[in-house]
Amino acid sequence: MNAPLPANELERLAALHDYAVLDTGEEPSYDDLTLLASTICQTPIALVALIDRERQWFKSRVGFEIRETPREVAFCAHAIEQPDQFFQVPDTQLDPRFNANPFVTGAPFMRFYAGAPLVTSDHHALGTLCVIDHVPRSLTPQQTASLQALARQVVNLLEQRRAAARYARDSDLTRQLAQAAEQNPASIVMVNKAGNIEYANPKFIEVTGYPREEVLGRNPRFLQSGNKSREEYQALWRTLASGKTWYGQFCNKKKSGDIFWEQASISPITDGNGNITHYVGVKEDITQKRATEARLQAALTLTRAILDHAAHAIISTTIEGVITTFNPSAQRMLGYRADELVGLSTPAIFHDADEIAQRFAQLSADLDEPFTPGFGAFAARARRNLPNEFEWTYIRKDGSRLRVLLSVTALRGDKDEVTGFLGMAIDMTERLRIRELLKAKNEELKGFAYSVSHDLKAPLRGITGYAQEMLRKHQDGLGDRAQFCLTQIVGAAKSLDQLIEDLLRYARLDAETPTATPVQLDALVQNILRDRNHTLTTLRVELTMDVPALVLHTWERGLHQVLANVIDNAIKYSRNATPPKVHIAANTADGQCHIHVTDNGIGLDMKYHDRIFGLFNRLVRPSEFEGTGAGLAITQKLLAKLGGSIRAESSVGQGSTFFIVVPCQPPQGDNP
Repeated sequence: MNAPLPANELERLAALHDYAVLDTGEEPSYDDLTLLASTICQTPIALVALIDRERQWFKSRVGFEIRETPREVAFCAHAIEQPDQFFQVPDTQLDPRFNANPFVTGAPFMRFYAGAPLVTSDHHALGTLCVIDHVPRSLTPQQTASLQALARQVVNLLEQRRAAARYARDSDLTRQLAQAAEQNPASIVMVNKAGNIEYANPKFIEVTGYPREEVLGRNPRFLQSGNKSREEYQALWRTLASGKTWYGQFCNKKKSGDIFWEQASISPITDGNGNITHYVGVKEDITQKRATEARLQAALTLTRAILDHAAHAIISTTIEGVITTFNPSAQRMLGYRADELVGLSTPAIFHDADEIAQRFAQLSADLDEPFTPGFGAFAARARRNLPNEFEWTYIRKDGSRLRVLLSVTALRGDKDEVTGFLGMAIDMTERLRIRELLKAKNEELKGFAYSVSHDLKAPLRGITGYAQEMLRKHQDGLGDRAQFCLTQIVGAAKSLDQLIEDLLRYARLDAETPTATPVQLDALVQNILRDRNHTLTTLRVELTMDVPALVLHTWERGLHQVLANVIDNAIKYSRNATPPKVHIAANTADGQCHIHVTDNGIGLDMKYHDRIFGLFNRLVRPSEFEGTGAGLAITQKLLAKLGGSIRAESSVGQGSTFFIVVPCQPPQGDNP
């Protein structure tokens, strides 16, 4: 028959496991008590039995080989039902609870059982010290008392075992806590009730710069910098005296005199009676953190000042397009208050829907990806780090419209992930007015240039014609001085004619609209050189080329003129070298074509670098090298229309290299 569970079974099992004795090895101290029990009671079997959740386990055994049994066949499970009573079964075969027990009907054929419960100070019966015989019998009163006394000794052994285990655990915990304090990245300091330091960890020593022997026994006030008032310290001690933890910051001074900041928590330590015996402080050096926060605050203040006083409209959004910043210039430009849009709307509220639809159709074609009007497509270029500055139409709150130049940039986090977008818009009203004015002025200038050209060229043709006729038909009747003067007149007229042509060419550039087509760069250079083959041969120029078969999508006539001007200069200014050398090279990088033209000519002083690109600026006398000084000015203006640039590197007498950069693809227009 199974024994009923004790009323406090859960607490009893918890107590049993707290002793940590189950499944431990044999111990002589327990075995001695079991042997005494067997001898005193004159039984062949004696056991220290402990009742677990589902088993009976034997800590010590005499005359019994089995280490554990199921709980349902355990006599001891019945004995612990009444912890205060001695449990004895004189004849198991006569007791209906046990007559069918397998240990009664089979080996070891138990006929007699007596058990003294092992009861703890908390009144938990863990098991029994029991004796067993193969014949029916009863214990004498002296044997019963002895068995109970021995059971109490077993409990004492268990208590000693638990106390030793707890002491070991406490010692380990104390050692671990001490190690944690020693290795802690925070400063830890403990003072006694009088306020004198009894412990300071290595971090405290490191941060303050004081050696341990100069710290122990001193009051921490030696660290004070004078930053905290007497009233603040009084409030600190009132908090500690009330048994609470104080939290705050200290501005302290190191041994070196350097000031440092600490975030601190100070707590009282109490004894078993609740009396304060010590105080422990845990402090983190936040000097760098405060400096970083100060720099961040300064940056935020600067950012806010820029936003508040910028002349441009600045609008930021989330990655979904919801407006997060709407600066005062944006409010003035569009007529909305920030609180009407921030967190509530997207920029679509002040964009022209038809213009957006048109632009996104072009965007789909440019990126070869389908886009529908919406903020995701609006930010597509910025998300891809592509150029994203175009003219747009804004619609003010009152319905009026204005043109703006809008630049959209992706905001990115530490891992380069897109966290939002920033748009900066410039009111184009004044710029468009100036653009139209300049356009009108350019047209006026172009007309003036043509008029001047016509009015100047007609007399020049007459002067040249008459002078040449005098030289041809009346040369014999002219003296040497007259012939010289006529020759000078013809030369000067031709130079003036060339100057007028260059001026016209420079003026016409503003009216030209570049058209991009595929251009084979090496073929273009070869054509330019073929046209100058006679000059190259006559001057015996050593020409080398390293121009790959690149295909550029650019304005062919403009690029042809640029390269022709630079190559002509290289030939012209190196013609007196022995021998003249010209090298032309090209490569591509980052979507740009880089073209270099190098010569071994007269070179130039780099302090005049910018001057050589000015109109009609010359660094040499016309008698030394022909020309009007317009070539490089025209070249620079052409490159501006190509979206490119030019610069030179040179030394006097060492030749020059001109570096030309043009996009491999035409610059983006107004399409997003």
